[in-house]
Amino acid sequence: MEQRPSWRIVGSVDNETEEELKKEFSNSLEEDDLLVFSKEDQELIRTNEVPKTEMQERAIEIANEESNKLMVGMGISPYIIPSKNIHILPHDIYIKITGTAKNEIGISYPMDQNIFFDEEGIGSSYPLKFWTNIFHEILHLKAHISVHAVIEKETGDIHISEYRSGVSINSPQFKDKKKDSYRYFLGLHEAIITDIEKKYTATLLDLPELQEQKDWLASEEAKSIKKDLAHKHHISEDEIIWVSKDKDINAQYVSYPYFRDVFYYVVQEIQEQFKDQFPNGEFIKKEFIKSYFTGQLLPIARLMTDTFGKQGFRILGSMKDEESAIHVKKLLQRTRMEIEKNS
Repeated sequence: MEQRPSWRIVGSVDNETEEELKKEFSNSLEEDDLLVFSKEDQELIRTNEVPKTEMQERAIEIANEESNKLMVGMGISPYIIPSKNIHILPHDIYIKITGTAKNEIGISYPMDQNIFFDEEGIGSSYPLKFWTNIFHEILHLKAHISVHAVIEKETGDIHISEYRSGVSINSPQFKDKKKDSYRYFLGLHEAIITDIEKKYTATLLDLPELQEQKDWLASEEAKSIKKDLAHKHHISEDEIIWVSKDKDINAQYVSYPYFRDVFYYVVQEIQEQFKDQFPNGEFIKKEFIKSYFTGQLLPIARLMTDTFGKQGFRILGSMKDEESAIHVKKLLQRTRMEIEKNS
């Protein structure tokens, strides 16, 4: 089994430098993944890191196993994200180190191949939270990765930045990982991951470690709570991962519903356009998952162009938040109607 990710380097570096960079990036799986941080931050992380529980270690193991099955199915060499590269920090330290918003409980850094979690956000009140979130973040790390590297002529220094991750594309001049560059296809990227994550829940509930939660969710009481919450929020019941007896206070939902709504619409329309080629939407989703792991966007770009016209793929790429997702769906619907009208 391949034990390290396959990196692609783009930019103005020679072959020797390219190979050195690939080795340096991959070494984070075997050596110290914290070396990218300042000595002060390294010490802060090491001093405050929360030890993982036995259950959390098991969740990491299962997430690696299931993500590797996906990779093998797509013809990609699998590898393991070691537990040492996954760090759980107290809330204040987590915010300081990652610079993320307070409501983000986890973040992954594909170039460094590490993950950080907010201890407060993955608390015991949500028994499936860590299981689903570690799978989500590991999928981020195992996506196709392209790195933009440029050698500065005057100093000879190498400037590197994340250029591609999965189906998303970053502006190449971006250097500070604590700030967000403009990312094309960000919404599609997260929609693909969370759709996979949604299916993963069923796999989780078949584990002996989670039998108690499976029995609870199968009870009439839990089903009734789920039904009431689905009605209240105008969503499908399968959008609710877990509920507790106190209903809305502790309920876990599948994330990024607005991105997935657009994704499901796109899948539906492509399937309608190519009925003979794709018997159902799952075959189309597989094409998007392939692009996610291989970085080859042309196959899904062609599907989008043939279904939504020349601008269809570009429109989809502009989806970055809930507001833009609503706008993107309306544009795609309008484009689709025009194409059908003129066909």
